[in-house]
Amino acid sequence: MNRLLSNLLRPTATLALAVALAAPIALTTRADAQLGRQLPSPVSAAQLEIMLRFAGLPDTTKDAALPLHEAYFERFREFEKREVDPALARPNDSPFDLARSVDEARKEADLRRRVFQRAAQLDDQLADEIAAVLPENESWKSRRIRAALSRRRSAMLAPAFGTMGKSFEYSMRSAPVITQIDPDAANIVNTALETYEGELTRQLARYAEASFVRIVKAAEIREEMGIGATLAIPAQGEGKGEGEAKATPPAEEWFAKMREAQHRANEDTAKIATRIRKLHREALDQVMPLVHPNQAMSLRDHLVAALYPMLRSKSEFNTVYAIAKAMNDKAELDRSKWRDVEDLSAAHDMATRAIVFEMMDAVDKMLEDGAGDSGMVMLFNSDGANEADAQKREKSDRLRNSLESLEASNAATLRATIGIAAPDSKTTAQLGREGIQGALEGAMGQMANVQIAMVGGDGEMVVLSGDDFTIGEGGMVLGGLGLGGDGSSIPRPMTREEIDALANKLGFEKDTRPMFDEIVARCAEARNIAEKKLAPSAPILSTGDESGMSMTFTLSGEDGVSIGGGDNTKVIEAIEVAEETMFDELKAVVAADKTDANDAARRARARARLLIGESGMRGVDIVSVIERSDIPNAARAKIATDLKSWDETSVAAIRSMQAEVKDLARQQDEAFAQATTEITVDDGHGGIQSTRGVSIDSDLSERLEQIENRRSKSRERVAELNRRTVDTIVEALEGDVVAQTTVRRGFLHAANPSVYKGARDLEPYFTKAEAIAGLTANGKAAVNAVRAEWIEARETRCEEFIDAQEQASKQGGASGAAKEMQQIQNLTRERKKLRDDLEQVEATLFRKLQDVLIVDLGAEKAQELGELPVKKRSSMPSFQISN
Repeated sequence: MNRLLSNLLRPTATLALAVALAAPIALTTRADAQLGRQLPSPVSAAQLEIMLRFAGLPDTTKDAALPLHEAYFERFREFEKREVDPALARPNDSPFDLARSVDEARKEADLRRRVFQRAAQLDDQLADEIAAVLPENESWKSRRIRAALSRRRSAMLAPAFGTMGKSFEYSMRSAPVITQIDPDAANIVNTALETYEGELTRQLARYAEASFVRIVKAAEIREEMGIGATLAIPAQGEGKGEGEAKATPPAEEWFAKMREAQHRANEDTAKIATRIRKLHREALDQVMPLVHPNQAMSLRDHLVAALYPMLRSKSEFNTVYAIAKAMNDKAELDRSKWRDVEDLSAAHDMATRAIVFEMMDAVDKMLEDGAGDSGMVMLFNSDGANEADAQKREKSDRLRNSLESLEASNAATLRATIGIAAPDSKTTAQLGREGIQGALEGAMGQMANVQIAMVGGDGEMVVLSGDDFTIGEGGMVLGGLGLGGDGSSIPRPMTREEIDALANKLGFEKDTRPMFDEIVARCAEARNIAEKKLAPSAPILSTGDESGMSMTFTLSGEDGVSIGGGDNTKVIEAIEVAEETMFDELKAVVAADKTDANDAARRARARARLLIGESGMRGVDIVSVIERSDIPNAARAKIATDLKSWDETSVAAIRSMQAEVKDLARQQDEAFAQATTEITVDDGHGGIQSTRGVSIDSDLSERLEQIENRRSKSRERVAELNRRTVDTIVEALEGDVVAQTTVRRGFLHAANPSVYKGARDLEPYFTKAEAIAGLTANGKAAVNAVRAEWIEARETRCEEFIDAQEQASKQGGASGAAKEMQQIQNLTRERKKLRDDLEQVEATLFRKLQDVLIVDLGAEKAQELGELPVKKRSSMPSFQISN
């Protein structure tokens, strides 16, 4: 395992070294040892609306509840600012500090318990306030809201990623089919759900308390076992006494002790987690016999999707049943045929239920045994493990094939019953496919999506989305994928819109456009040839053993950027030659007064190629920002000279930075290669184990620090050039506050895209509101006032976040891997607060917009605006690990 990790992870900073140490712990501890270092956060307006609906309250309840929620949200943020933030800012507080004493662990646990209890008081206050505005006959339902808030609060302390599903967040009441249950069965089903949710609330509260206890327990066990805070790999030639060739390598011994310590510390939370999963299953067993067979299957599918995502598959039978039901609703089926459909549905439910339950049992057993590890992929090389894995795969394949066969045959029977033909191609996902389908979440820089979990010594966990990887200049490199902003990604070709804009800018019109198109076509053909001949194959990551596992990654990023592995230098150089040749040919045929425009377009395209993967201030094309800005021509004239000066010097500055960064990366690789030590151990039974480690002494540490400082300074020079230019442009616009604000915000958007992308665009709703017939002039003015308030609130909150991060970076970097982990952790939490605040702004301003329409048009007419939909999670690209 360690050998695999050393192949996968090439550390490029102290932070990456900590990841290399933390990753084996994440891969080998039980799922529930990976406690997210989370603190309770305020429930969002959207989440509260869902809770109100699940509590059985009418939609009109939100009209009274949402104003109460706005006050609650402000109270919660004030509590965080006053009590939580100062505690997290403590210099010695880090879950990755393995030297934390038992006394320090007790203080940490007490602190987290107090914060949790205070959050509970704020949640309960909101529940009390909602109860006070409910009609007397509905007030008892506030208990459901209080319990839902409690479950959410406790679930935030539990892991919620990977293939283990979301057993801590799930409630069967969230299944859409619950609202469709026949009235006769609804009462008894609701009684069962009340009992189930009551026990679920209690178990989650137990889990929360056990997670606080675990912090102390982990420290006590580490102290008892004498586990040190650091892992040392002896240099070559040291400590090779007699018989030492068969000794356990230091790395293996350290990791083994850490795994044992975490396993012991995690026993209580693991038991509760197992109980919670069983509770969901027991509730399903209790409710399914009470409802219609098709509704029972829907309940089962909903639970599988939430708790067993690796088993989820679209049901071919259910697809055909939906067609049959629609036909019956339209009176296209006679009564006898519909009875046949119902009988077949019941038989299908009974036949597939046993198979699906057996598959769920297998997953539960895997998680209880610690093999699942929150969805982490475990790799074993021993013969015994391979044999056990083969047996599991054989059983899994048998169950999947049986389920697929039943789905296909019963769907065919149902089609024949209702008289419809089979589709030309298979419409359902194959359950029997090989491999493990995983998901990568977040955005690494501006290119790829990824999610990584890192675990500290006492089971604390940080789950990083890709946005968080862009905070460090060093970056992280996974198996040579080249995701660190080093210019190794293949630039996308120009779009049709960009080509048309270039033709217009250079004065190519009807008569001369064919000549322009011919030149552009030659460039495109040269690019295609280069990509076919020179682009490397996708990277293959392997254990280095002949019998090992290999993984092939192929990713595509935003705007068509290709994120391939290997060395893309040759294809990138060929693309640059092709495009430079294109501009040379265009320069030869454009009118004399368009030569400067051609040169400017050449520089713009060069920046488009060079800035791929660059982030922050250094990754901004200021010319592009100004071109997109909505400012008057008079303002453009004021800044033309400063903008041209930056345009003419920017490409050379970027090239210089990237050349220096590339050379520094080479020096860093050489330094790590020299410090790498490989220890081979013969177990005496024909088995040989290799462990590769990196020995960091003071000389190497100093050398790496110098390289990192030089890299940061090189990148900072370009960033500072951009800052000075924007400041100069803003100063030149003095007297035009609107233009100044537009330019400054355009630059911030370009430099911090991940900060702004989480905000929803409410503009379509304002446009829709203005178009509602009967809206008066005063009403339109009020709509525009709310629009302006929304824009200002959104921009102000994002700018506050950016300013805070800049101030934090100026205060100096963290010292040591543990502190860098803490720095990332704090940033992750601040990003979550930003997302929550933006969602609150959207909910509050949308409600204000509704109020404006109600006053101006009346409640009935105002309904034409519709409702603000629940924000969808971003889609996730995937990778597959085969065989």
